[in-house]
Amino acid sequence: MGKDELTAWTEHVQQVMLDEARERYSERAITHWKTPHNFRASPIGCVSGRLTGPCGDTIEIWLEVVDGGIARAGFLTDGCCSSIMCGSAAAWLVEGLSIPEAQGVTQQHILAELGGLPELERHCALLSFLVLAEALHSLQNAGER
Repeated sequence: MGKDELTAWTEHVQQVMLDEARERYSERAITHWKTPHNFRASPIGCVSGRLTGPCGDTIEIWLEVVDGGIARAGFLTDGCCSSIMCGSAAAWLVEGLSIPEAQGVTQQHILAELGGLPELERHCALLSFLVLAEALHSLQNAGER
């Protein structure tokens, strides 16, 4: 297989995957999957939460707090596309919020941001919510020291 054939085959496979994703997910969810929000390791000085769900996926969400608000938020995951979507949505939703506002973000907010998820994948939104809650709890503990 030559380079041009390999490129054409790769583009075909990517298009098939995207077409299949569009049958299951909203365009907003696909955007969070293809271009996740702040998908990178935590910068120094940020608080974070990290959990592994029963499916084996691990999500870490980090928060950079400035003047009582979340200046930046991001995440890492070793999980499936739904974990990427949900981690990205959680980070996207809380960035720019005050701490009390961020504490109000729920699993339902994450699902709404994604336009919903198939029933068997909604646990990823719950995992992202729980990780976000853990990061916010870590923030409270850091402030109490």
